[in-house]
Amino acid sequence: MSGYPASADGTRRFAQRAIDEGNPDSAYRALGRTGLVTSSLGFGSYRIDAHTPEHAAALEKALFGGVNLIDTSTNYADGSSETCIGNVLVHYRRDELIIVSKAGYVQGQALTMARAREQGGAAFPEMVKYTDGCWHCIHPQFLADTDIFTFEEKRGSIAGKVVTFIGDGACNMPVSWIFAAAKLGFELRIAAPKNYQPAPEILKRAGGKIIVTEDLQAAATGADLLYTDVWVSMGKEAESAQRIKELTGYQINAALLKLAKPGALVMHCLPAYRGKEIDEETFEANAPTIFEQAENRL
Repeated sequence: MSGYPASADGTRRFAQRAIDEGNPDSAYRALGRTGLVTSSLGFGSYRIDAHTPEHAAALEKALFGGVNLIDTSTNYADGSSETCIGNVLVHYRRDELIIVSKAGYVQGQALTMARAREQGGAAFPEMVKYTDGCWHCIHPQFLADTDIFTFEEKRGSIAGKVVTFIGDGACNMPVSWIFAAAKLGFELRIAAPKNYQPAPEILKRAGGKIIVTEDLQAAATGADLLYTDVWVSMGKEAESAQRIKELTGYQINAALLKLAKPGALVMHCLPAYRGKEIDEETFEANAPTIFEQAENRL
């Protein structure tokens, strides 16, 4: 279990506060070998949606009562369960809370898009079809296309716009954006240290207007969208210390956002490490877009 925003210090602080307010010590326990402290009871969200005020109120009551374990899934209420949770959690410290979620379900708007792609002869790679209407995909190309859908919902066509990726420019997400840039006619800038820049052969094969630089200020200037992902992707955990050292500074933060176009969007592939690839202030200010981005992947 890597990449979760919950922290040992945060969950321990939550539990101690609840105990100080009257909850018994036995209501909290260690979560395996993660170092996290979890409440013995959790909040399940199978029938929860964002349109029923009582559902949000129930989650608020659970959190206030000392519950810090929330179970959800991208397919609960067609994604509305996660939206409800996201709306409530903007008022809480994320590092104190443990969220268990199941991703990859393709439904609603994403299913319509996937079917249209398939009928047009450009199906998403690695799409798994369990039954009619029950599909699953976590391929980066699918995730990138749904991120573009989020942008266009808020800002119109992405053609002619400037998208800036900050961080590990050689990981799967920026590579998917590289191929999308030529196809959809937007400019893509990738700000990354030399060792974390995409391979030249990928840029050559993709075509399009791609700018790769170590200068993140130049890359962010006038951008319509700032995008980032974790510095330590799955499978790279052994390189954590080196990656954090070499990528430090390649962060989306309030100062960098001021260089972008007024009203620029900020997106994150999630999960996020606040204080590393994105600072706390910028994540919180852009949480509605980031959570909608996650919802559109349903």
